[in-house]
Amino acid sequence: MVARFFLFVVSLTMALVAQASSSHPNEQQMLQRISERLGIEIVAIEPSSVPGLYRLDTSGGVFYSDERGDYALLGTLFDLRSGIVNLTLQQQQTFRLKQLSQTPTHSLYVRAPSARHELQLFTDLSCQECITFRRDLKALQSAGVSINLLPVPRPQLSADRLRHHWCHEMPERLDLDLPEEGCDAILEQQTILASQLGVHRSPTWILPNGDMVSGYQSPKQLLTLLEHI
Repeated sequence: MVARFFLFVVSLTMALVAQASSSHPNEQQMLQRISERLGIEIVAIEPSSVPGLYRLDTSGGVFYSDERGDYALLGTLFDLRSGIVNLTLQQQQTFRLKQLSQTPTHSLYVRAPSARHELQLFTDLSCQECITFRRDLKALQSAGVSINLLPVPRPQLSADRLRHHWCHEMPERLDLDLPEEGCDAILEQQTILASQLGVHRSPTWILPNGDMVSGYQSPKQLLTLLEHI
């Protein structure tokens, strides 16, 4: 009886896997359907490690869905086959680095003379934590940390105000030069990038391994994080 039940479970599992692997959902239709139902921007859809389950990279984090978009799961997916591996965390790290690599990011770049590390920092001029951070720039540069500055969109700022804020006030206060291609086009792409990565708080750091850390971090805290990657 036990053997028959075991064979039934194995057969059923194999059938489900075969069904999932043989279907090829239209990802564009799937993206549109789930985006409308969840009401959030979906940047990418990829098959997950679980047959029939798809990973959704969204502005609200990582979701998982069936191929029809009838069900969605928000949570952490672990691979238990070789210890405990946090697949969701790994995929978030990879996604952030991929989006950063596809966006022209070096509009305002604080370069360390002998750079050992590079950080991405979403920031603005107004938040108190950001003002405190600007006093730490020299210490980070001296420690060999280059920093790429990126804008955090704020609902209360108009497009013109954000442009003036980022293209004129920020470079002047930090004594930085804008790239030759100008600020407007890059600012637009970087604002989209912040939305895709789900960055809503200033300051927010992206580490070289793709980890995201929000809130003020002292130079000592940042160096500790960098040394343990």
